[in-house]
Amino acid sequence: MSVEITTLVQDFTSQIVALIQAEATERARAAILGAFSGGGAVKRGPGRPPGSGRRGRPPGSALRALGRPRAVSDGRRLHGQYIGRLRSLKGRDRARVQAVRNKKGPAEAIKLADKLLRA
Repeated sequence: MSVEITTLVQDFTSQIVALIQAEATERARAAILGAFSGGGAVKRGPGRPPGSGRRGRPPGSALRALGRPRAVSDGRRLHGQYIGRLRSLKGRDRARVQAVRNKKGPAEAIKLADKLLRA
């Protein structure tokens, strides 16, 4: 009786090992074919991947971030004004404004740029 049980257990374990090896071989073959074919068996259609929307975010986080704009420092605001005026200038005028900025700072350069743009 114990010999029969032993043979049944050995047959069962050998079948399980064979199934696991076959599955592992199939997975490896699919991975290799997918790597060489450039995408694999499952191809996704056009558009954003599922779950990339706002559903995964914690509630209220997006509203808080969009509700209040960040405060901009005075230096950054001044630099933005300088760059905005500098973009509309060409040639000598632009060089003059850049030279004034290097010597006297962006506030004076903005004043000169305004004067040149009005003329």
